[in-house]
Amino acid sequence: MRRLRTRHWLAHHDFHRRTGIGPERLRFCRTRPEKGPIAARLGLTHFVDDRLEVLGYLDTVGHRYLFRPRPDEVTAHAAHLAGVHRVESWPELAATLRAQLTGDRTGPTGGHG
Repeated sequence: MRRLRTRHWLAHHDFHRRTGIGPERLRFCRTRPEKGPIAARLGLTHFVDDRLEVLGYLDTVGHRYLFRPRPDEVTAHAAHLAGVHRVESWPELAATLRAQLTGDRTGPTGGHG
């Protein structure tokens, strides 16, 4: 049921056209730990999530971005902070990605943190 609702939500918000990511490229899993093996199998290099716990399972992903996390989530999973970039907005994430692509380490985040 959740998969169907998510697919409808994405379609309603024109996600596929706006991003160029077709519905056939979506992956769903039942538990957060299952995301790690999926990411490894797909060879993902970048991942954005608002849950630090999820990012902790993605040890094969070189670039992990923590998007506007809740403070209690950060406190509960603080051990994973060293391996992620924390961003507070989509424009900040885009600027961080651009800086990384161009090798500019003086960009918005300048590194991990």
